[in-house]
Amino acid sequence: MIKQIQNAIALCLSNYFPRIGFFNRIRWKILKAGGAGIENSHIWAPIDIRPFGCLKNIKIGRGTFVNTGFRCGVPNGVIVEIGENCAIGPRVSIETVNHNLSWSEKEKWGVKKKSVKVGDRVWIGSGVIVLPGVNIGSDSVIAAGAVVTKSFPERSIIAGVPARLIRRNEVD
Repeated sequence: MIKQIQNAIALCLSNYFPRIGFFNRIRWKILKAGGAGIENSHIWAPIDIRPFGCLKNIKIGRGTFVNTGFRCGVPNGVIVEIGENCAIGPRVSIETVNHNLSWSEKEKWGVKKKSVKVGDRVWIGSGVIVLPGVNIGSDSVIAAGAVVTKSFPERSIIAGVPARLIRRNEVD
């Protein structure tokens, strides 16, 4: 219970501060103090990490930029890991939980949880949704509005609903 309160305070504080220089530089430190595995990153508020008490289940690498409206569901039993030097656009949603496709008397709707991993130097465009169990390889780009339902190797340029490989990213 104390961890949940600590997480909630850290999340509320980090979202309360305005989006200006000084607060942008310390926001990640507040989230880290609340239990998140965040290194020197640039995070614009507001962000939504659920459920309360699960900040420890998110890891964000050094140099990563997270824009406003980031949403991440990371209950116990799963982890969201975002690599170093990534760019996360506004209103990106990374989900780790999905319901069963059919209702049963025993499980009701039930849930399935799977971790998500984003490699280093990945650019995720505005409004992207990443679904449970997805791994995105390093040096990839995900176009705005894509719904990523499966994993992609490094150096992928991904777009669409559902997302598909458009071409390989020829980076140096």
